[in-house]
Amino acid sequence: YDGNGLVWVSDGMSNMMQGFDTQGEIKSALGGMDEDIKFTSPRGMHFSDGQLFVVQRLANKVSVYGVGP
Repeated sequence: YDGNGLVWVSDGMSNMMQGFDTQGEIKSALGGMDEDIKFTSPRGMHFSDGQLFVVQRLANKVSVYGVGP
């Protein structure tokens, strides 16, 4: 969980991170074809103090995004 009740899932095939509520509905997303944020094969993630850390396997980097209050 991200502290806002969302469960985040990485989708390496579409290069996105998606946040789902407890009912399984997508409530937030990062990345994808039409977004300013671009991922390269996101594989792992961690939440800490309102920030989402994303491991990008093919880019050899960790990116940090604010997702919380």
